[in-house]
Amino acid sequence: ILRHNVRTSWRYDEEERVVFRTPTMTEFLPKLADATSSWSTQYVYEYWFKVRDDKICYVFEVGYKGITEEIKTKLDGFLATRHPRNKKETVKYKRLETSGWEDLNEDIDNTEKTIRRIIEDILKNEIIWIKECKEYLEKRNQNNIIKSTEGVL
Repeated sequence: ILRHNVRTSWRYDEEERVVFRTPTMTEFLPKLADATSSWSTQYVYEYWFKVRDDKICYVFEVGYKGITEEIKTKLDGFLATRHPRNKKETVKYKRLETSGWEDLNEDIDNTEKTIRRIIEDILKNEIIWIKECKEYLEKRNQNNIIKSTEGVL
């Protein structure tokens, strides 16, 4: 479903998660030059599905290890908009979104519909998350400009 419907890069990892990325988020949070991220990959974020006891959930995480200053600014924007009370200065990675567990059943068509709907939700939500992050960073930059000019005029 992932490979054929949303053109993501994905892998099934040792923790039995389906890890994937999307073109939109990869454009906003580009790959690193080297595999230095929190997960020892070039990516600074991961979406992943976990299946347990005929239920599925997804997680969106960002990693702070091995990143550029530009990417750190964007991740700080995500942290400020997704978890505004989190004041931790140093983190290896941060889980920004976790869905609730959804039931899967033995009917493959219903399972596919559930997964397809979750992916569609992720694709819609990430556009909102990126927009909120950009708006936050723009407002923060404007406030910094105002503060830096106070008393100068």
